[in-house]
Amino acid sequence: MLHDWLLLPPVIYAFGPGIYLQAQSAADQVNNAALAFVDNDRSPASRAMAQALDGPCFQPPDLIAPGRAAQAVYDGAHTFIVDIPRHMAADLRAGKDVGILLRVDATDVMQATFGRITSAPS
Repeated sequence: MLHDWLLLPPVIYAFGPGIYLQAQSAADQVNNAALAFVDNDRSPASRAMAQALDGPCFQPPDLIAPGRAAQAVYDGAHTFIVDIPRHMAADLRAGKDVGILLRVDATDVMQATFGRITSAPS
């Protein structure tokens, strides 16, 4: 009978202040993340994809060279890098499956969660 009383405080906390505190805590979505695009296809479809990824979730995407993608993640310059393969639009029109590589900088948890915070130029 004593162990029932010991469980009462955690249950009250979980359905009272616990819900309120979780609702007021940090957001669980990407906001203003630094994004880069490696466009190996250079088709209207790939350009439309780059333009679709915009604020408030993402900063305007930077177009970078294919050989620069791994270094950009390593340097922390971009949180997400979308790598579009060659002939993506043609493969989509032909009904083929297309794989798109998404590189994520997961070393900085806050940055990966909330996006890159940049300072104003001085």
